[in-house]
Amino acid sequence: MLITYMIHHILRKCTKNLHRGRGRSPAVRTFRRFCLCALQQTDPCVTMQMRRGKSLRRSIAVCSSFQYAILLSAPKEIRLQRVKNRSLEKSGGRMLPGGDLYEQERRFFAFAASRDVRWKYLENINKAGSRKMYTHHKESIEILKKYYKEQGAIAVILGGSIAKGTERADSDIDAMVVLQPEDHAGKAEAKATAETINGLCTYSGGYFDIKYMTKEYLTDLARRGSEPARNGFLGAKVLFSDDSEIEQIITGIPVFQKAEKEEKLLSFYSDFWLNYYYFLKSCPIDGYMRMRTVAEIIYSLYRMILQENEILFDCNRRLEQQVESISSETAELVERARILETSQMAEDADRFVEKFYEITKYVPPRDLSEVLTTYAKDFQEWWREPRPNINEW
Repeated sequence: MLITYMIHHILRKCTKNLHRGRGRSPAVRTFRRFCLCALQQTDPCVTMQMRRGKSLRRSIAVCSSFQYAILLSAPKEIRLQRVKNRSLEKSGGRMLPGGDLYEQERRFFAFAASRDVRWKYLENINKAGSRKMYTHHKESIEILKKYYKEQGAIAVILGGSIAKGTERADSDIDAMVVLQPEDHAGKAEAKATAETINGLCTYSGGYFDIKYMTKEYLTDLARRGSEPARNGFLGAKVLFSDDSEIEQIITGIPVFQKAEKEEKLLSFYSDFWLNYYYFLKSCPIDGYMRMRTVAEIIYSLYRMILQENEILFDCNRRLEQQVESISSETAELVERARILETSQMAEDADRFVEKFYEITKYVPPRDLSEVLTTYAKDFQEWWREPRPNINEW
């Protein structure tokens, strides 16, 4: 199969909500139908965007047929000129020499010019499509299967970077081991429901990173699990199972929960509002509190971006990478966030927030009391009426 692989936002807009048939013009709807038809009929030419989240999951089924991937991207000079043009349209003469925004914009342009955003999609396509697993990983996984079959496990599920196709040669092997309830209870009593096992892998430094669980846990996870917990099952593969229902349960875990979307958007927006408009803009804060406030502003808006794109949050370690990989617009948002992380200055926070408002389609509540009430429930009253941990939700 030949993929014409486009990075920029035009194709992103065309392929977004592919299965929903939405679009502002007949041309966009026609293009979406073409993409869907090609995916379903294994057409010799498929034009689509590959990214984390459901687009990538939907595409993995046909990745094994890919022969080529062509990367189309605008030259860096053109992209930088677009950035400057957008700033000029928005700020006018204020960004020119002598203007009050000149120094701020000059710093940002210098930072943007120093950045070389290298998209990792082609590497991921190759790994997800060809599935050429390292030989020592294959050998070690066979040992893993044999080891837990002899231990009487119900099932073993491969997870982590190897399952997702993003592993390195020295990556460890992540697995979820399903036990009988009484066996799991023994692990829980011994405080050993998670462990690493050394000495069984066939390569130097290799080890098994094991999480023990029950079928009941997997069922609960599919029904009401957090996003990081769900994300942990992206690409997961059942290595063996003595229970025919396990595999079906697994398929229902790494699924974005649309029913929670609006509630989460409100919670993250409320976290952002208090930290940006109150703590940063209205309070004399410094040191630890300023660092924490800036981190919360960035975190909450990043989470809103993921929610709007219906992408499962992985973890804080990979949050920035997730947001950056969505589009050229979100990549610019991340660039501004990195400036803010270093400076912690209010004016850099303003530029970061301005970019977010350019991207988002979220409409905040008109009544500020709804925002304040949500923040109070999430951060002050959670002990009385249990609420999800907003940092792991």
